[in-house]
This record gives sequence, C-alpha cells and structure tokens, in this order.
Amino acid sequence: MQTRWVGAPLIALLGINAAYAGVVLAKSWMIVEERWPELKENCRYPYSAIGSKAYGPKTRAIVSLCLHTNLIGSCVVVLLLCAQIIHDLTAHHFNICFCYWILIIAAIICPFLFFETPKEFWPAAALALGTTSIAVCVILWEMYKDHISGDFSHVRYPQPSLKTFFLTFGTIMFAYGATASFPTFQNDMRKRHKFPTAVIIAFIVLLALYIPIASVGYYVYGDLVEENVILTLEDGLNKTVIEILMASHLFFAFLLLANAPIQEIESWLKIPNGFNVKRLATRILVLLFIVFLGETIPSFGKILNLIGGSAIALLSFVFPPMFYMKLCSMNDPQWPKRNISAWEKLWLLQVIIIGIIGGSAGTLSALYEILSPKAFIAPCYINLNCK
Repeated sequence: MQTRWVGAPLIALLGINAAYAGVVLAKSWMIVEERWPELKENCRYPYSAIGSKAYGPKTRAIVSLCLHTNLIGSCVVVLLLCAQIIHDLTAHHFNICFCYWILIIAAIICPFLFFETPKEFWPAAALALGTTSIAVCVILWEMYKDHISGDFSHVRYPQPSLKTFFLTFGTIMFAYGATASFPTFQNDMRKRHKFPTAVIIAFIVLLALYIPIASVGYYVYGDLVEENVILTLEDGLNKTVIEILMASHLFFAFLLLANAPIQEIESWLKIPNGFNVKRLATRILVLLFIVFLGETIPSFGKILNLIGGSAIALLSFVFPPMFYMKLCSMNDPQWPKRNISAWEKLWLLQVIIIGIIGGSAGTLSALYEILSPKAFIAPCYINLNCK
C-alpha cells in the first residue's frame, strides 16, 4: 500500500537479489569448510565464521551483532504477530488482553526451545511452509470474494511519500531475512553442496506467495489494508482457518529463527552440547528477553521496518556478496583457484549497493516512525489494555 504498484516489482527485485545472495553465502560456507576443515564439525556460528575468515575477527564481531539483532528482533516480530492473530481469533470467546497473549504464547513455545539444532526439529520447517501455503490460497480466495461482493469498490490508492516508500524497503527486506539462518541450516545438512539449489527453490516459492498477496491485497483493499492483511478480511470460517494456519506457521518459524543466536550465545558461554542446566537457563533467559522487548514495543510493524532496514539489509544483501568476492580473491598454493566473471561481479555489486541505499533509508525512516510522538504506543507493562 505504501508504494502503490511499484511494490510488486520491488518485491521481485529484492527477492531475486536475496536469492542470489543466499546462493553465494552457501558457496562461501563450502569454501570455508574446504579451506578450514576443522570447522566442518561442531561449528555453532557458521555465518560469523565466514565473516572472520574473509575479513578477520573484527568482522566476525560485526556479523555476530547484526545476526543477534536480526534474529532476536525477528523473534519479537513473530511473537507479536502470533499474539495479535490469537487475540483476534479468540476475542469473541475470551477477554484476554493482547499483552497477556504474548506471555501465554511464550510459555507454550518455551519447552520446544530445548531442541539443540534445527536437525532435531526439521518437521517445523516443513509445517511452517505447508501452513503458509494453504493460508495464502485461502486469503486469495477471501480477497476474490470481497472484490466480487463490491464492499470495497470505493477504496483509495494514495500517492506514496518518500518516507513510506523507504519504510516499505525495510518491510520487504524483512520478508527475506531468513538468509541469516541459512549457514546454520546448511551446516546441519549431509549433502551441503545441494544447499544453493534448495535456496533457489525456496525463493521461487516465496515469490509465488508474496507477489499475489501484495498485488491482490492492494488492488482489492487499497488504503484500507492493515499491516497484518488477515485483520482486513471479513469475519467467518475461512478467516478463522487462516488465523489458525498462520498462528501455527509463526509458532514453528519462531523455533527456527531463535535457534541460530541461541547456539552462538551457548558457544560464547562454552556450554557443552546435550541437555544440561546451563543450556536450559540460557534458553529461558533469551526467551524472557524477547518477551520483554515485545512487551516494551507492542507494535510489530515498527520493529519489522527497523530490523529489515538495518541488520537484515546487511546480513541478507550486503555481507554475502562481500564475503564471497573476498574469499574467491584469496590465494594459497593449497587452495583451488576461484574466478568470478565480470557480469557476476556487476550483479553482486548492485546487490550490495541496493542493500546499502535501501537499508540506510529504511532504517532512518523506521527510526523517525518509532521516535515520533504521534506514533508512540505505551509498553504493555504500563498499559495492559493496549489492543
């Protein structure tokens, strides 16, 4: 809605760029494993290790900071969005405040956080994709019904401002933020060389889900569309099904997103593998921190735009091409030579440039939105009746 019809091509461009960045990030990890075989086993921080081998220990620290900002922030967004959906789903049956739903959902998630790595709960990824795909189909059907009914025949299509345009940059970048977890997933695979193919397939599926929802939603609802498009739909059985499916998706997505930063924190603290008291305490404390952030800024849209324009812009668009080009340019008699063609370098450079420009502008726009007095929302521990 904030970019009018430019939104769909922007989703496609950033999706293609993010897919290519994901592919070269996967190739970078394979290069690192080839050159430093000791990292093949028991590496809890593969993305940071890529940065360290490419540009040194300072870069590893920067990557770790961005990684934790991104994934912890994404977990906050997912938790808030899940709470919002459950609150809307149960509003007619239970008089439970949105802020309390954040606590309830976190309590349900807590036991599932004790799985060590994604390979221990691989069905979560399949269930997350399956529930989303079904939900998108039902949402599109509901949008079609609303369009045919004529109830939204007089919607407006407002002209976007520069600020809203760059806010949308952050939103779309956030949608491709899973790239930060790719090295962790790849590290748990047996046939890691096939991960680039998996990345391409994943982004084709994502684009097939994102573009129809964005285009049809804007066409049908115009300026009436909510940040969470599900809340725009008419009440009924189909909306209930959609909310159940999306709540399930967000539940499983939270488990996948939280795992990467938790593993690196455990590595810093030298917590041994396997179930133990230190691991239990660490994961509970991380979850409590996520809950605190959610209760402090109970508006997922503001966090989404900020994280998307800052940490995700770096992790999903800027760092992967930089690290890949640097690793390929490094020479050692024992290493196979790798050359990057001129056209590939140009493409990688435009990925970096768009990531920097869009991310910087998106971050500034998001900060303005968060700090604006008109947009202030009281934390849940001050106003429990919010939403």
